[in-house]
Amino acid sequence: MQASKEKPGWLALGTMRDPDIQLKSGGFELMMHWNGIDDSDWPFARVLASVASHYCGPMQTQAADAMIERLYKTKSLVRARDLGGNAGSTMRHRLTATAGQCRIQLLADGARWHTLSASVTVNAAGR
Repeated sequence: MQASKEKPGWLALGTMRDPDIQLKSGGFELMMHWNGIDDSDWPFARVLASVASHYCGPMQTQAADAMIERLYKTKSLVRARDLGGNAGSTMRHRLTATAGQCRIQLLADGARWHTLSASVTVNAAGR
């Protein structure tokens, strides 16, 4: 783990796809750039579940995977525009879920290669 060169105040985890994380007193943000077609061993769900367990209560990787799967099934907030070739089509999916004492906001934004992010906030009652 080291300081992110691209995002001041964030930590780069140094795993496949280089997810970045910013820890806060009331939660955290997690972000990574992801290829939505053929990456199978990406760490986003594992990191989300591990860190969320500290803030929210126990969370299994399977629960994080299920949230992410629901995210991609939501209707896109932007009209798909084919970028041609291997670039894919534009999309923006957003999902808000709860886990234990936390609210988790997921966002997938881009095209085939896109940014996947989670903003996790401890509910006021859980602080």
